[in-house]
Amino acid sequence: SYGDKEKDKEEEKDDTGEVETPKKSPYLFYILVGVLALVAAFAVFWFVGRGTGSTAPEEEPAEVVEVDTTNVTTIYDKNGEPVYTFSGEVVDNQPNGYGVLRYLKDNVRDRYEGHMVDGRREDNSAALFYKNGDIFRGAFKDDQFEIGTYYVEDSGEYFRGLFKNDKPWKGIWYNSHDYVISRVENGRAK
Repeated sequence: SYGDKEKDKEEEKDDTGEVETPKKSPYLFYILVGVLALVAAFAVFWFVGRGTGSTAPEEEPAEVVEVDTTNVTTIYDKNGEPVYTFSGEVVDNQPNGYGVLRYLKDNVRDRYEGHMVDGRREDNSAALFYKNGDIFRGAFKDDQFEIGTYYVEDSGEYFRGLFKNDKPWKGIWYNSHDYVISRVENGRAK
């Protein structure tokens, strides 16, 4: 009732007759500050850790290998015709190790940058540049594309996936805006 409320107010008055306000716990302030600090730390960790927000896996930086361009060897075919030059280590007239191979009589391919084993392209991270501007970046096994990305200069399209006999075997073709054009299964577009 109304009288009980007045009685309660009288009990809350101090010696001067002023109504005493209840004291707040000093711990409440520290708890609130601590929670806000944790939220801020989590937000910083979340946004900094995510970088640009991309969900794509980050690519490993390419290995930087210096090639001795003063040691250029011309490799000849069985008829004694020059086929290509190789800047890098050559053993028994065969490129071995990292280097740059420049095609001399090829109207399509320009150069290969990567590791060679007994004159064959063998590398997990190499590049083949074509004279028309197309590029393949990826793995070579037994002198052929294995897995990687083939970029078409004229259209901006690219294929990412597995290759068989240097042809797309299983993967996805994208347009220049990164939209899917088609999927490839067993060498056929679907």
